[in-house]
Amino acid sequence: MTKQNKEQEVELEEIDLSDEELEDKKMMLASAKMARDDSEFNLEEYIEQLDLKIPQRLLDDTIKQLEEDIKSKTYRINDRTGTNEQTKPATETEMDIMQIKLKSLNKMKKADLPMRDLRFKINQLRRQKSAIDAPEQQISKLIREIRTKKAFIPKRHQTTTPMPGVG
Repeated sequence: MTKQNKEQEVELEEIDLSDEELEDKKMMLASAKMARDDSEFNLEEYIEQLDLKIPQRLLDDTIKQLEEDIKSKTYRINDRTGTNEQTKPATETEMDIMQIKLKSLNKMKKADLPMRDLRFKINQLRRQKSAIDAPEQQISKLIREIRTKKAFIPKRHQTTTPMPGVG
């Protein structure tokens, strides 16, 4: 048995946009442009972080700080706002927790997880840009519809049979 790809052709009809629909299209266009710009900024930022190996360096800094804390047998505590860091003598349990965390961070470094995660995010953003519903794909269509005040929608086909004597 073979599989056949059936392409359905959709008939489109041109309609005039009402003032309300036109305003909706303008709002959709503004939203699509903001989404496109946000996506572009994120992509540029992620690429720059990848080039500078920021995730790897942050992980290295955390590992170094944790090793220093274990060596000095101290535990770091942040206040509720996260601005004032204090150190206190570490309990045996806190030392065990720091050792476990250090092992985990070293495994993450060896597996290159932070950089892989960033590469994944970059690829994900690039892929989203080429999707059918991506803002980049919608902008030119919306501009054309706003300029011409017309839109194309799937043609409606009559699904019921007319009543005898009507019509």
